[in-house]
Amino acid sequence: MEQDVQQLLSKHKAGTATAQEIALVNRWYATEAARLNMPEGPPEPLLEEQLIWDRIKAAIPLNSELPVKEAKPKKLNDLKWLAIAASLLILLSAGFYLYKNTYNHEAEMARLRAHDIKPGGNKATLTLADGTQLALDDQADGEIAKQAGTSISKTTNGQLIYTVKDNPTGEVTNNTISTPRGGQYQVNLPDGTKVWLNAQSSLTFPTAFTGNRRLVNLKGEGYFEVAKLKKMPFIVEANKQTVFVYGTHFNVNSYVDEERTKTTLLEGSVDVLSTEREQAPKAIFKIATLKPGQQAEFSNGHLKVQQADVEEAIAWKNGKFKFSNENIESLMRKVARWYDVDIEYKGKISKEGFGGQVSRSRNVSEILEVLQLTRLVHFEIEGRRIIVSSE
Repeated sequence: MEQDVQQLLSKHKAGTATAQEIALVNRWYATEAARLNMPEGPPEPLLEEQLIWDRIKAAIPLNSELPVKEAKPKKLNDLKWLAIAASLLILLSAGFYLYKNTYNHEAEMARLRAHDIKPGGNKATLTLADGTQLALDDQADGEIAKQAGTSISKTTNGQLIYTVKDNPTGEVTNNTISTPRGGQYQVNLPDGTKVWLNAQSSLTFPTAFTGNRRLVNLKGEGYFEVAKLKKMPFIVEANKQTVFVYGTHFNVNSYVDEERTKTTLLEGSVDVLSTEREQAPKAIFKIATLKPGQQAEFSNGHLKVQQADVEEAIAWKNGKFKFSNENIESLMRKVARWYDVDIEYKGKISKEGFGGQVSRSRNVSEILEVLQLTRLVHFEIEGRRIIVSSE
């Protein structure tokens, strides 16, 4: 079958194809062009060469007689001949590219899937005030601890809930919930605020909120839905940013291995105070007030407010990866956190931007396969290490 396809295209390129064979190839190209221009977008890419051959035969059976109208020869100037030759060259090159890569893609997929890695899930560790550490995925559902009049319980769907049952007694202490690489978790704080933690993140918070403010510390990335308490503002301290919250929904991305710390507002209002202590003896303070749909980005001592791609900012919380003109190194940092893998680069890597969206519930091979189809990068999986090279 593969030889039939190659023979047909070789004859077409060499100019030795019959009228029937020429019509066969041209009809297939026309069919594919129409298919790719459908308003609803092209269907899933063909992954087997047999399917391509079946489409060709379905369009025009090889044993059928094709009506061929003999055209009278016409004189064409050199430019027209050049245009026709160029068009044929483009079509034939595209055809060979499609056949070659469709044929090789199955082997590439099989190679990646042989060493596949499953996605992350609900995993976290709770550190109590006395230093006791509880692996939440090992704990039975229900109440797992009590501290200063606050009950701490775990649910089946990956939530940690703090419930204040009595007036806080004694000194209010801090707890920390931490997610590993390949982990995520939701925690409901004592005031009713809900926080979703992304992989490789942590949140430190008091077992009960007292006084005139609610202060928490975030490392990594978290999405917040803050309970409204006008007389007790909610404050998030993160990497080089402090966010003053007035009852709202927002996302903070503060990974230390990222160049930028980002706060994205979905609802309500926040003030973002940025500090940069590394570049000056004294802290440099900059403040910005965000409106819904805006993002505060802090990098290299500069605070910038811009319109946000909200869907991209909270894609992780909704179970997705979403990339928009993102280079491969930035993209692979997200992959490394969620799949708990190390990334190794070999040779010169493309700086091209990647865009797209894929579910975080898929195995890592499926994401790598999609990226590899661009022919800008190539992947190998060795244990829990992904090797990235140019194609």
